[in-house]
This record gives sequence, C-alpha cells and structure tokens, in this order.
Amino acid sequence: MNLKKLHGILAVLLLSLFVFTACEETEDGPLNPSTSNYPTAVTGLAAGCADENTIIFAWDEHNQNAESWFKDFLITIRAEGSIDSTTVVLAKTATEYKFENAVEGTIYNFSIVGRNDDNEYRTSSIATIQWATASQFKKNDNNADIKVYASTSDFGSGLQLYNEDGEAPKVWKIASQANWNLGLVTKNNQVKFGSASALGYSNLTTCADAEITSLFNVDVDKLGDVVFEEKPATFTYSKKTIDLLNDPIAVKATKGVMFFVRTLDKKHYAKILILKKNGSFLQGSGDDQYVQVYVSYQKVENVPFAKH
Repeated sequence: MNLKKLHGILAVLLLSLFVFTACEETEDGPLNPSTSNYPTAVTGLAAGCADENTIIFAWDEHNQNAESWFKDFLITIRAEGSIDSTTVVLAKTATEYKFENAVEGTIYNFSIVGRNDDNEYRTSSIATIQWATASQFKKNDNNADIKVYASTSDFGSGLQLYNEDGEAPKVWKIASQANWNLGLVTKNNQVKFGSASALGYSNLTTCADAEITSLFNVDVDKLGDVVFEEKPATFTYSKKTIDLLNDPIAVKATKGVMFFVRTLDKKHYAKILILKKNGSFLQGSGDDQYVQVYVSYQKVENVPFAKH
C-alpha cells in the first residue's frame, strides 16, 4: 500500500485563486502536432481527510517547476454524480491542496494538470484520484477517551466501531460480545489488538467481528497525518491481530500506529490509530491496563474511504 506522512499542512489556499477559467486542451497524437512545452503529469498523487469536511490532496514536487514556460496547476473537484465542479489555480510549486467544503459520505473526483505559459496542457497529463470524508472520534459514546481494556480487566475489552444509539464508538464487556468488532488480548505476556474472533477468547463466539489490514509504515499521533495513493477497498483485509510488542513497525513507533478496518459485510470502512505513550501502547496499571485509540469511521454504506 502506498502512503505518505504529511510533515505539515501547507497553507496552499493562500496561493490559490478560485476561478472558473478557460484553457486550451491539447490532445496527444499526430493530428495535433505542437512544438510547445507541456508539463508532465504529477507523480505521487494521494489523498486523505483531516475531518468530516476537509479532504487533503498531496503530490510530489514537480520536477519541471523551475522551467519558465511552466505557468501553474489547474485543479478540478467534482462530487460524484454532479455536473457542477470547482476549479482552482495553484502555484506550480504547490504540493498540497485542502478542499474544505466536503460533505461526509460524498465521493469527490479530484484532477490536477500543469499548464504552460499559453494556458495549454495535455489531456494525457491529467492525474486523478477519488476520496471521501468520514467521521473522526477521539471520544466514545460517553464522551470519554476510547480505552479498550485488557482481558484481565473488569471493564471489558471489546470495541464497537460505531454505535448507532450513542453516535460514537463504544467499548463493551464480554457479556455484550455480539457488538465486538475489535479487541485487545494481554494474556501470556502478549499485547495484541485486532479482529475480535482472532483474540483467542474461548467464550467469544458470536461477535460482530471485523477484518483488518497490516500496520501502515508510519509513526503518527493524529488521524490526519497520512495520505494514501490507493483507496482502502484495494487493501488486503483478514481476520487477525497485530502484535504490538513484536511487529517491526510497532516496535520502532514512538507516537502511534494505524491500520484500516472493514466490517464483515464490506459496507463500512474505518481507520484505527493506537497511541503509544512513554514507549508503550499499554497504559494504566495492574489488571486495568488498556490501549487508547482514535477511530475514523465511514457511516455511509459502500463508500470505501476513510480519512487520514
């Protein structure tokens, strides 16, 4: 899976001009020969979400932006199924753009192309990506930190990604195992987090369960610090746990680790961030140890995206 960590959200909007602009499209091929210079397509185009209304699009610095004939970037954003679009002009040195008018559950088509000093571009150099926003949660249905407790705790250790009544993630005890999507196991010197059915609990037989990806190769403590070149539906999911003591990515992390989750009916996607504090994912003491998580959950069915 291809992804990037953002080292800061640039104020690209200050460099941008919202216009509905006309420009010349130039198609490739012998029917339209030209001696003009045209920017090549951007590379590394990726997307992710900062919150329910903001999508971040990012790309590599263009290797031709020092050329005098390279004028600017033309960006178009359109909600899927809509005939209306927003057109934005950005400086040729830009590498990020924040779209702050997104509606949760709506898929947006983003395209970017470089223009020359004649306002022309090649259609073959247009790069595109789709993304959508999702709900972000740092608190559970009781407006408290989302703490998934160890198997030795009386507080329970099962996480429901989203509870309709509470309109937020919810932690349940073993008596409510039917609601468990994810959980934590700490027996036998383990610290493993993942699919409820993969925890090894003998009395966990009717859980809601979920499938998860492997850890992303990032070290973050914010859901919005990562963008992806591929949509979450293309990742590999399975019922499994992540070994927070021995997974190489978890071992080297100092802030936190993240992965994607998919419900078993494949209708809802989520992203989980497990925080690492003072060198440990496991917080608390004695039998009441826990991991603290942030959750990004796509409440709209069949929208295979989650924010970053």
